[in-house]
Amino acid sequence: MAKVLISDKLSNKAEEIFKKNNINVTINTSLSPEEKTESFFNLVEHVTTTSENVKLSNTIVEKLPNDEDLRILTYKTLLEKFNAKYSKL
Repeated sequence: MAKVLISDKLSNKAEEIFKKNNINVTINTSLSPEEKTESFFNLVEHVTTTSENVKLSNTIVEKLPNDEDLRILTYKTLLEKFNAKYSKL
């Protein structure tokens, strides 16, 4: 069952529509701005991430050459470019 947190004032009609569509409604209009922000980021994280753990080695292994020495050099170059790009964070 889907869940909805209503943190702003809405009409009773909105709550009825959610319940009519089998959506669990929680109304809490006393959330602090920090709690609203945390709730928003949790929602965005849930929507944008997958439930599977994706590893870099699984995503690029098909594109790398079969030669082990060349593959090691490719990994090394990839790592050096990544470190150079993000070293100032």
